[in-house]
Amino acid sequence: MSRSDPDPRWGELLAVLYRQRILLFWGAGAGIVLLVVGYLLWPRSWAIEVGLVPHTEPALELQFGPGSSLLRNLDIGRMFARPEAFSVEAYPTLLQHPEVLRAIARDTVPDRMGRPGLLGARLVAYSGGDPERWMERVLERMRESLRAWRDARTGLLYVRVETQDPELSMQLARSLLRHFRDFVERLRTGREVENVAFLRARLAEAAMALREAENALAAFVDRNPDATTARYAVERQRLERQVALRTELYAELQRQLALAELELERRRPVVLELDSLRVPVRPAFPRPLPWFGLGGGGLLLLLFLLVFLWDRWRYGTDALQEVTVHRVQVT
Repeated sequence: MSRSDPDPRWGELLAVLYRQRILLFWGAGAGIVLLVVGYLLWPRSWAIEVGLVPHTEPALELQFGPGSSLLRNLDIGRMFARPEAFSVEAYPTLLQHPEVLRAIARDTVPDRMGRPGLLGARLVAYSGGDPERWMERVLERMRESLRAWRDARTGLLYVRVETQDPELSMQLARSLLRHFRDFVERLRTGREVENVAFLRARLAEAAMALREAENALAAFVDRNPDATTARYAVERQRLERQVALRTELYAELQRQLALAELELERRRPVVLELDSLRVPVRPAFPRPLPWFGLGGGGLLLLLFLLVFLWDRWRYGTDALQEVTVHRVQVT
């Protein structure tokens, strides 16, 4: 056989298609109707995708002043020891933390009629049974609706929320971002909040002690307005030293409190949204082009397969020879 001769396999394929042209026509028509009906009846899903810029400030190195030796008994140094903190690489996992999802489920949002209700009840209807079992179903549904990932090249964090209601998708995304920020802030600043509270309590105690020392010195001087004895001088010097020590301690605690408050502000994570949240106007699935393109191609391949199987079962392996003989007789 020369190179210009047609491949007999292509001849057999064309012969089968010609022989089953009616079946192909009705099969293609049924496939088109099936695609159109399926597209019209398939439940729509609506997605919101938002990009986030996670940013964290490095920890501030606290510098202790000359009066820091007075703070040893208060164990200030141990309090400001920095533990190992998580990085922004953990944010996609933290977005689906059970504490975040439970807080979302307990949010109160309006429904389509404007009536307030739990956000979790809009995902999974509460039938009045076991609340814990209902919450587990809500969390499972949320995990199916949420997706988060981080672009290693740009460092951006992406969040995608997809449900069968556009308004619900926006409410879920908004609640997720709010509770995620609160959760991350608690994790990153929990120790700083404790430090600030501790220093404020110690500062209040130091202020009270300083006031008592000052009152004691003033009362002693008032009781002895014209005293010139050595005992008076020694006692006055002792009371003045108490006032000086408590003043120094109070000033150092004020300084450490200011540094701790600065560290608290620096440790607060900042998560900026690249795009504002809007109710989606187009469904995420099904989309017309992928639906009819991929679906039509798949149905066409399936139709060809079924046609060739049917032709092989109907006519056997000698179908090509019969078609060839028929063409010779016609010519």
